[in-house]
Amino acid sequence: MKKLYLSLFFNVVVVSCAILFVNLNSQFSSESANKRKIAILLPVSHPSLEKIKQGFIDSIKQANCGEFSFDVFNGNGNRSLMMMQAKQVISEKYDLIVPITTVTAQLVKEFSAKINKNVPVVYSGVSYPLHAGIIKSIENSGNNFTGVFDSVPNDKQIEYLLALKPDVKNILLVYHPDLEDQKNEIQQITNAKNLNLKLLKVFSPNEIFEKISSALHEVDVVFVLKDNTVVSAIDALIKLCNRNNITLLVSDLDSVEKGAAIGFGVSEYNIGVSTAKKAVEILQKGKKPSQIPSSLAEGFKLKINSKVAAQQGLVLDAKLFLLMQNSEII
Repeated sequence: MKKLYLSLFFNVVVVSCAILFVNLNSQFSSESANKRKIAILLPVSHPSLEKIKQGFIDSIKQANCGEFSFDVFNGNGNRSLMMMQAKQVISEKYDLIVPITTVTAQLVKEFSAKINKNVPVVYSGVSYPLHAGIIKSIENSGNNFTGVFDSVPNDKQIEYLLALKPDVKNILLVYHPDLEDQKNEIQQITNAKNLNLKLLKVFSPNEIFEKISSALHEVDVVFVLKDNTVVSAIDALIKLCNRNNITLLVSDLDSVEKGAAIGFGVSEYNIGVSTAKKAVEILQKGKKPSQIPSSLAEGFKLKINSKVAAQQGLVLDAKLFLLMQNSEII
């Protein structure tokens, strides 16, 4: 009889545990089902891109527009892997896709068309979305894309340069051929201001040091765009400019921290914040991406490195600097 009671007790415990497991599993599945999924695609590990990603995630969490899970895909600089990841996020059930940089946005667009799925996409950290073929117009993308572009206003950049270094005559523009359109724009600006613009086209970071070393004679300023190829060799550029007493003008703020004299750009974290604002309009307000105009990232500012200014041939006027809005000196 005692064995029978023990057997019955054991069976009751097993059944109770099974019911508890089913209930907990059901609750967990329900909670997971209630969470909406966001895919974030990075082409490579890079501090600037990580800041964009973090600015986006932090802002979405603060927006109080529901529970989300974030799946981050890193292409590790491998185009084949990036293609596979773009295809994967389009094929799976994501509520939103956030490609960071031009190459990931282009791949997401390519596979959206191939698979014929219109998952909402908010691109980020793309400099020229029209030129890259990601959208049809700034006001209305004509597809399932919207986003934030970070192209630096070159006219403003040249204005700041002339205010800080009024005697400048010769500028060396170092650029990758993918930025031919921006090069043409800068040529128009410098021609209008009677500045001599010298051009140096580079295809990889490895050739920058040698090419620039032989091109620095009779140059007052070395000008770098929002150009991943050239910025990858920024340490070498800083050394050359310091050695030759030449001002280094860059289009991002991180390079100023490293040793460029002048930078005009926007915080990468703020790019992520601006991207999240677009996402909230889709996730919370139910808008279609084509109803949300693409826009320039918010928070552009001038940044000057006072520690290297003299070494790079830049004499700072404190009074002039105080008159400049949205500026920072380190």
